[in-house]
Amino acid sequence: MSRGVVIYIRTSSETLGESSSPVEQESDCRRLAEEKGLQIVHIYRDVEKYQVRNRLVEPSGSRSDRPALQSILKAAARDKFDVVITWREDKLYHGIRAILASETFRWSFTPRFGGEIAIT
Repeated sequence: MSRGVVIYIRTSSETLGESSSPVEQESDCRRLAEEKGLQIVHIYRDVEKYQVRNRLVEPSGSRSDRPALQSILKAAARDKFDVVITWREDKLYHGIRAILASETFRWSFTPRFGGEIAIT
């Protein structure tokens, strides 16, 4: 029985050539899930600064302590979903260290506008 998919949205603190608003990211990811007949069970968002120790930090893709990312990893460990859909791979992480620190992922990339990451 399929547990469904989650969507991950992150705003960029970096200036990148191709950026999109959280609304655009969510719309595109929802469209991908619909096209593939996938049930969305939760949407995770890292779109605001958050506190680390005594300072506010941006939800940079190089940070592994982002609140929504940590929630995804905890849910994955409890088998709450099958797939993460994100607008672009770098919305989930910059540098493999942030993601390898926690789980093993099998990639299925959709080049049109996003990627899917299946939890194995």
